[in-house]
Amino acid sequence: MIVTETFDVGTSEAVLVVPALHTAQDVRLHNHEHGQSHFVFVGDSAVGTANGFDVAAESYLSLMIPAGEELWAISNHDTVEFHVMRVAK
Repeated sequence: MIVTETFDVGTSEAVLVVPALHTAQDVRLHNHEHGQSHFVFVGDSAVGTANGFDVAAESYLSLMIPAGEELWAISNHDTVEFHVMRVAK
């Protein structure tokens, strides 16, 4: 099953963007913001702007999330539109 979602990611707290499943997931991430300095940072539940993997404005990132793992996101700017498409394997 394919799941697509849109999240408003801000600076105050990390947002769960990929919940854990019993199986691995192929994930496609898109930072839909057009402001060039509006980054989204992804990682575990403790993700921050200093330790997360950055997704620049208008860019895409593909990941494979192992079974039982989650992916969280936070931004360096208030309310960044972040799109997630995930497919369970």
